[in-house]
Amino acid sequence: RECQPGIYSTSIFGIRYFSLNERFNFLSTGTTDVYNDAGDLLYSVNGTGTYDIKTTNDLLGLQFGLEMTYRHCLWGWGAEAKVCPSINMSRQRTRVISSVTHPGDPFSDTLDESRFGLSDDLALVGDVSLLAYYKVRPHITLRASWDMMWLVGVALAPEQLQWATDPAPRVNNNGTVFYQGVSLGIEWTR
Repeated sequence: RECQPGIYSTSIFGIRYFSLNERFNFLSTGTTDVYNDAGDLLYSVNGTGTYDIKTTNDLLGLQFGLEMTYRHCLWGWGAEAKVCPSINMSRQRTRVISSVTHPGDPFSDTLDESRFGLSDDLALVGDVSLLAYYKVRPHITLRASWDMMWLVGVALAPEQLQWATDPAPRVNNNGTVFYQGVSLGIEWTR
C-alpha cells in the first residue's frame, strides 16, 4: 500500500456496558473492663464487629467518540476521546455482625443483620487516550498509549457506611473514580 501521510479522524459510535464491583470490610475488636463501686475489676467484656459492604454498578449507555491521528509512513501519533452517558443500575448489600460476650454480663448481645439497597440513576463514563505507533515490518506494528478513564455517578463501597442504629436501605451513588495506565501492544495484519 502506498504511504499516505497526513491527519486522519475517525468517529466512534456504539453501545457500551461497564461493570464495577467493590467490597469494603471493616473489622474491629475491643475490651471493656467492668469495675465495682470500690474500683475493683470485676471482669472484662470482649467485643468484636464486622461491617461488610458489597456494591455492584452495571452501566449501560450510548457511546460517542472521536480519534485524531497524524500518520507518517512508518509512525504515527494521536488522541482518542469517548464519552458514554449511561443508566447505572447500582446495588449495595451491607452485613453488620457484632458480639459482646461474657458469661453473666447482662449487656452481652449478638447482632447479625443485612441491609440491601437498589438505585437506578444516571452516570457518565469518559475515556481519553494518547497513542503512538511504529511500523517495524510491513505487517507488524508496535503500539503504545496512555489511557485515562473517569466514572461519575457510581456506588463505591466505602461511601455506603452509615453509623446509624437502624439506617434506611439506600445506595449512595455519587462516587467518582479515575483510572489511568499505560498500554503496550503488537499488531499483526495480513
